[in-house]
Amino acid sequence: MKEEIKKTRVWFTKILTEGAKNLVEKAISDNSGRRSFTDKELELIKRGMEKRIIMVQGNKFVLSNNPERRYDAFTLNREYFTQFAVFVELIEEYGYQIKDCQFEYHMMDICVFRNKKPFIYIETKVSDYETKKLINEIKEKYSKNLQELQNLPDRGNDPLRKAKYIFSDKPKFLKVITPQNSFSYSVEYTKNGFNLYQIDNIPKANNSL
Repeated sequence: MKEEIKKTRVWFTKILTEGAKNLVEKAISDNSGRRSFTDKELELIKRGMEKRIIMVQGNKFVLSNNPERRYDAFTLNREYFTQFAVFVELIEEYGYQIKDCQFEYHMMDICVFRNKKPFIYIETKVSDYETKKLINEIKEKYSKNLQELQNLPDRGNDPLRKAKYIFSDKPKFLKVITPQNSFSYSVEYTKNGFNLYQIDNIPKANNSL
């Protein structure tokens, strides 16, 4: 019986290994797939690993500034890989210090701090459609009257929840990024809420804003 169980485990290991191999090959080679990667994302993740901003331990991705958190490569949402790429880009191309960049802060995918306060909020999405829907709902439904909506339940309502955190933490910039595109905004606050104004890009670290 033990020998039969051992053979079954070997058989199932082959099945899972082949499935994982096919999944990875499709993600890398099929540019039309929902889980496919862009060349820019792959290059940024590669640079991040070379600089040890991101480390790989078995099947886990680990950020050097938060080694307690481990991200399983085979159970991650596709969005996380865009998040990894953006994290590296902020450090390598925008010049921000890794100590000032945090994953998953107050329901935002990445927060860049300046003087220990939120300066840039970054949200990643898989599709442009999801991005536009998020931004439109924040702008049209919630951003203008948040003072009145603070006690409104936001479970399952991502636009309202993110709008609340923007109003509470008051970052100066918001950027929403997909594998193919990005949308940047400056944020100006009023007594009751805030306004989003589209800009070309968020500032680099050496910008005095």
